[in-house]
Amino acid sequence: MENFGLSQIESVWTKERTNKDLTELPEDFYDKSANYATEIRKEKQSSREIREELLEEELSYILEIIQEIYLLRITKITNNLYEKKNENLLKKERKTFEKMREELDDLREELIKPVLEKEVEMKPPEEKSNTLVLLSSKISEPITASDLNYYGPFRKGEVANLPRKSAELLIEQDLARRIDIRNIFDS
Repeated sequence: MENFGLSQIESVWTKERTNKDLTELPEDFYDKSANYATEIRKEKQSSREIREELLEEELSYILEIIQEIYLLRITKITNNLYEKKNENLLKKERKTFEKMREELDDLREELIKPVLEKEVEMKPPEEKSNTLVLLSSKISEPITASDLNYYGPFRKGEVANLPRKSAELLIEQDLARRIDIRNIFDS
């Protein structure tokens, strides 16, 4: 890139914005961009009024598009971190993102792999047990029990075999009494 300047920076910026993949970038692109920005700053100090304003605008513009080039490249590299098609990486980018990939692999090993490989302790399913109750009140509408089935309607004095949790709720609300079968046969 002889006579490096604004047109070369804009060319790189345009290529990076219009290509889906990472574009080829000279290893010294950022160094040359920094030197060019330094030249503009020096020239601005010795310029007056309109020329100074124009140089300030050019400097701002250059800094803005160089940052955008950087962010576009970082985004593309990050999106392709696990793909081997990053042949257009600068040496510094390749080294940094290789370290990042290794760190992410280590993090995966530490957090995810144990979850995938660890033997899971299986708990026995909760025993489904029903409770016999004697209804002490009339319940004129069917109820949805804890097993999501409908029971009822019930007449006062009727015996019902309900899921334990639902039976306990009826007992707590004084709508039913527990019938203990063992007590009946013990007498």
